[in-house]
Amino acid sequence: MALESEKRLAEIDENSGIKTPEEVVEAIDAVIDDFRNAVAAAQGELAEVCDGREILIWDTTFGVPSNALRANLETFGAQGYDSVSNLIVNRIFGGNMPTDASSFFKGTFGELAFKQVSVEHFVPWSSASVAAAVFAGSPASISRLDKHPVRIRDSKLTDEDVFRRTESIHDDLVDLGVPAVGICYGHQYMAHKHGGMIYQMSSERRRMETIAADPEGLDFLTRTLGIENTPQISRLFVSHHDAARFNPRKSRIFLSSVGEKPVTHGLLSIRNGEFSEDGEKNLALTLEELAGENGCDLSVQSHPETTLPHTLLILAKALITGHQVGNLKLEEKFNSIRDFLRIVANFLRSHRNFRG
Repeated sequence: MALESEKRLAEIDENSGIKTPEEVVEAIDAVIDDFRNAVAAAQGELAEVCDGREILIWDTTFGVPSNALRANLETFGAQGYDSVSNLIVNRIFGGNMPTDASSFFKGTFGELAFKQVSVEHFVPWSSASVAAAVFAGSPASISRLDKHPVRIRDSKLTDEDVFRRTESIHDDLVDLGVPAVGICYGHQYMAHKHGGMIYQMSSERRRMETIAADPEGLDFLTRTLGIENTPQISRLFVSHHDAARFNPRKSRIFLSSVGEKPVTHGLLSIRNGEFSEDGEKNLALTLEELAGENGCDLSVQSHPETTLPHTLLILAKALITGHQVGNLKLEEKFNSIRDFLRIVANFLRSHRNFRG
């Protein structure tokens, strides 16, 4: 059954032309309602697993997502669509213009307790109440580590600085057995840390990407995490120039992009030991048997946390300029975010169950 917002957008497409601020607000409001309904149960699962403990956000973004969003919203305001900008800020970001990575995760993960530690203001942190850590995306590059130092944006930090500080945080998590989730740069860092290779693609990918489940890897993931209904992530926002080739002795792939040159999109990596060459035996192992006392890392190349804001910006631009909006595939995107949240919830639940 089609989402109510998709039905509304189909009706809008039948009446071509530039839409009024009121019409744009109505359409976007309906999309946000459908998103909330689609992910509510998965957000609840994640909140239950965290049980009031914090999710540590390791912010290496240097404000890039926040600045890009702010620029788009200011453009809407200049066009007389302030009400559209206000709606997005109020409903997705709780009334405050996002300034850091945690703002985007709150908009997607739900009302959880987040503790942010920034690579630009590196300070000690306490693990006492941390349920997990999320390693965010970054304009820093691992593929440039052996090249001439490049300073990141307007900061004094280089690619090497970002990598070493990320490694320091990750090493602390490994010692404590705290599970970690990598996003984009975090995904590449984890693949590299576990013996994979990071390479620069011929061109940057910044788009909605079709992502497919790797049958064997996803079967491994679902058996390991005990997920009853196999998630089928299919469409999420990506923004990256580097990509990862993983080490099969340390990681299992469960998602990859669809196309002529597929990219590794989802990995489950073990911190201690290695996978044996017996694939069937690997599939039967539990997360406890795989992880040992130091745990595992889960990572994805895509950006589940910015997929909704990016979709809303595309929709608003189309409505304001009178373009067609019926091909946004909202249900696919919302279900993909839902399935990502379910994977994370099950990943954390498995850690909690065997670590007590």
